[in-house]
Amino acid sequence: MNEKVNGFVLRDEFSSIGRNYVSVIETDSTNNLAKKYSELPHGTVFVAKRQKNGRGRSGKVWYSDNE
Repeated sequence: MNEKVNGFVLRDEFSSIGRNYVSVIETDSTNNLAKKYSELPHGTVFVAKRQKNGRGRSGKVWYSDNE
């Protein structure tokens, strides 16, 4: 069932996003981490303080500082 809050419609299909999350200090890539733990529930969010081999859209590479 969709719910309306402050004029916005909250759609059920998105309600699972962020209910579960995995937080790590460092990883090569949060995409790789998500693939490794693909058995976790749909909508699980993966975050890292540092990434050593992050990938963005269109194959763009990026990194995070050590701070």
